[in-house]
Amino acid sequence: MKAKIVIITSKYLHAFMEETVLGVKQDCDIQILEYNNFYHAIELYKEYEDQADGFMISGKAAQTVILKAFPEHRKPIVSFEASQVSEYRLFLELLLEDRQLDTRRIILDSMIPVTEDASVDYLLSYPIPFHIKNMIMDWLTGSSLEEIAGVEAQIVERITELWEGKKIDLVICHYGSIVPVLEQYRIPYRYSGPTREYLYSLLESLLSEIELKHLHDNLTGVIGVSAYSGDGQLISEKKMQEILISIKNDFALDVVFQEEEGYYYIFTTLRVIEHITDRFRKCSIRFKLKKEYDIEAYVGYGIGYNVTMAKGNAKDALKEAVFSKGCFVVDEQHNVLGPLDARNYFEVKTEMSDEVFRTADRCKLSSITIQKLLSIIEMTGSNRITQQNLAEHLGVTPRNASRILNNLVKGEAATVAYTKSMTSKGRPVKVYELNIKV
Repeated sequence: MKAKIVIITSKYLHAFMEETVLGVKQDCDIQILEYNNFYHAIELYKEYEDQADGFMISGKAAQTVILKAFPEHRKPIVSFEASQVSEYRLFLELLLEDRQLDTRRIILDSMIPVTEDASVDYLLSYPIPFHIKNMIMDWLTGSSLEEIAGVEAQIVERITELWEGKKIDLVICHYGSIVPVLEQYRIPYRYSGPTREYLYSLLESLLSEIELKHLHDNLTGVIGVSAYSGDGQLISEKKMQEILISIKNDFALDVVFQEEEGYYYIFTTLRVIEHITDRFRKCSIRFKLKKEYDIEAYVGYGIGYNVTMAKGNAKDALKEAVFSKGCFVVDEQHNVLGPLDARNYFEVKTEMSDEVFRTADRCKLSSITIQKLLSIIEMTGSNRITQQNLAEHLGVTPRNASRILNNLVKGEAATVAYTKSMTSKGRPVKVYELNIKV
């Protein structure tokens, strides 16, 4: 499946970005969005986070406000801007065009928030070229989201003040969002933006980061469970198997179980574990066992590069869980995380949006089924599924899975993406693309 890249940029750069990505030969889908201001950039990221595999943001400041707004962001985010080399080349071009230019009367909008003197002359006075870049990064790091989000208005106010006071001749512009104001006041400017070569290189880097994240999300995960009845006796294997199957169906999990010396192991992926623990914050399984079956359970989550490593880490996490009477995680770096909160848990029946109910009504399915389908998309990282995959996730027969998919197609919540032939004898398998919105 192709990676989807969302580019969030200013209106000024939209056409340039559109023209540039047409030459991209990478196997990915690219969508370009315009932001009006930094708060709007935050809204766009929030809206597209679940749809995109990675983001390219116009400018370090815009990237920073998004990172500050979403400190636990789940998708790779890179920013693009003018390189130091292209910036100095622009200065040289300006001087070659007009030898009378006064570098003290040329200012850089990006320097206005961090220094009193934002002139090119001030920039060139430093023997270390990256000093100013470091000053800007220090300002971004140390400022609040509100301070950065309001910087465009601050920059515009300062530039217009200098222009009306006849103190500047030209603006080197990094903030594409202020270009309309510069044009409105007829303030001469030159935009210092990224080169096509730089953008191509950045895109390749982002795609590599997405691939690494995909590999990380699909690391092996093993969940170890030690369960006891109210009188302190181990739960029988038969009863525990029935309970685990019920949990599997409730959470729409695609997992394998194993019993070993009174402990129960669930084999899955990191993505699934992150989903059912709300990214290592809650222990849904322990809560559910206690609430619905009156079973006292200790749970250990293990992550690894292979099954052996993940199971070993799950055993270590389970030992800590039994000793501390709680839930713990041991990740692929052997870090111990926990205890996880067992007072709350993710339940697929909660927080359903109006769109979920509308989709359920349109497809003549239950809202719980629609919510489970959304959980499957989140856990697998893909909105494509076959009848057999769906049956395994939901714990239903292939016939029921076929009925659900047919209803989704009739309700325009799914389409047949393509049909793949099997190497063995039998009918070609349809691969469905789910189009369900939260």
